[in-house]
Amino acid sequence: MAKNDNLELAVQGLIMELGVALTAQHGTRSRRFNGPSPTVPQDADLEDRLLALVMTDPIARQQIGLKEKGQDDAERRLRLRTMAVLACRLLREPVRSHVDMAEMAVAVLDTHQNPGAALLSARHGIGQMAVDGLLRVVPAGPYLWNVGLMPLGKAVQWLAGGKSSLGVLTPQRLAARKSDPEDQSDIAAPTPLPAKTIRNRLAERVVGLDGQLDIVSGRLALHMERARLLAAGKETGTPNECVLVLGESGTGKSWLCQQAGWATGLPHAACNAAEMSATGYVGLSADDGLRELINAAKGRTETARYGIMTYDEITKRAGSMNESPVNSTAVFNELLRIVQGQLTQVGGKRSSSYEPVFWLDTRGTFFFLSGHAPGLDRLIERRQGRKTIGFGSGGPKKGNRGLLLDALEDFGLTPELLNRLTAVLAIPPPRLGDLIRAATAENGVIAGYNRLLIPGGCRLRFEATAVQELAARCISSRLYYRGLASVVSSLAADAIMDGGRSVTVKATDIQRAVERLDEAANDLLANARLTQTDLTSGSIVDGITDGLSMAKDRCV
Repeated sequence: MAKNDNLELAVQGLIMELGVALTAQHGTRSRRFNGPSPTVPQDADLEDRLLALVMTDPIARQQIGLKEKGQDDAERRLRLRTMAVLACRLLREPVRSHVDMAEMAVAVLDTHQNPGAALLSARHGIGQMAVDGLLRVVPAGPYLWNVGLMPLGKAVQWLAGGKSSLGVLTPQRLAARKSDPEDQSDIAAPTPLPAKTIRNRLAERVVGLDGQLDIVSGRLALHMERARLLAAGKETGTPNECVLVLGESGTGKSWLCQQAGWATGLPHAACNAAEMSATGYVGLSADDGLRELINAAKGRTETARYGIMTYDEITKRAGSMNESPVNSTAVFNELLRIVQGQLTQVGGKRSSSYEPVFWLDTRGTFFFLSGHAPGLDRLIERRQGRKTIGFGSGGPKKGNRGLLLDALEDFGLTPELLNRLTAVLAIPPPRLGDLIRAATAENGVIAGYNRLLIPGGCRLRFEATAVQELAARCISSRLYYRGLASVVSSLAADAIMDGGRSVTVKATDIQRAVERLDEAANDLLANARLTQTDLTSGSIVDGITDGLSMAKDRCV
């Protein structure tokens, strides 16, 4: 920067000076520091002057956790020393992501007390800062009591010189600065929207799901209000929203989840659960989806915390025939940890490659779990005909929701994960009218491809009979909404190849486009059969036999 007029250095500079003094006094310097050993300042009343200055600054009091009433002088000084040591260790010395709690307690203890009592008092005070939400506790060793401490992201930014400071620089922050230099404030939580407003927005882009939109809109409205309370530091006493969306391929499950992010203005990301593995070393882990959510929030973890995360194809993981149930259960348990909400490490778990590390608190994240569960209806019928035993013997029958959850458990989902569901949506196959609306709406499939064609002088104009034929073909092929995009994209490609002109699409054009798609699929199948025939043909087998004989002769 050319000038430092907007940097906040008065209080922060003294905090750094106090941290250097405490670090040197207690011998807690980093081994990686190659410069001369810092010395304790001669100004003995540095801590007194700094404490008096902080008490007059409301922002400084909030970041350090000092109160004008209800705190004694010893507690204020302990919190001030703790933030000072954190500032020194995290901003002055290289390769530091946290400070060990035992190391911190030694650095900030009151030297006027008995050493043992002072150490225990310091640990208690530091723990209280973590309880009050001023510090973040992370694992730092093989034992439960080996923990590290780090301040929250906003506190680190403040310690580095305020919002205008680039002293805490990450690739995401740099990208956000370059793309939007006018807005550098961290968005803590979105402004809650009424459920009807969210529903009206969703209805603009999602057709044929009136009842499902009511449920999703209500859940999103609750989620946004919960986010507001959490951002204000208030506990809601309610779990995260976790909605299971079931439906055939092409019925619009992923589209609904994606549009939920658009309607609310929240960051949204999706992860294929079928590719997740128990260890995460081969395939994806549950944490990898959260990395995509952080990217959607432009690297801001506080914004990503209140976003929408979709784990797609969750039922493929449940009904996988290629892996043991133990592996699938391990994946679901890992996902359960994230869904129920906790501080989660994202990245840095694979030793084979460099991954930047983020810490994301998933308390306040909205989760969609989506997929297709073929044969679920038969499992429900089987559950309906099963006699209850044990505590349920002779009691009232379970409702439809209970039967559905039991059938999903039979399908392969774990009961612990099912108990976290706040709603279950069934997406039916679209009807003919739904597909026609999706094709011809203002933001529909045809309009979308025309936006790509118009700059080149092209345009697709569909006759009414052509739209009817298109919708009927998509229903008969069971491709539904994905079928609309496939056929219209094929027609759009033909229009561009014809030299860029407006094309009137008739019913016969739809039939030819579908036939071309079928012919391409038939060619692929024919090539696959030809390859299989070649591998089993006599000439190839003879060649392999001759090669083995030659190798044997050479060995002899």
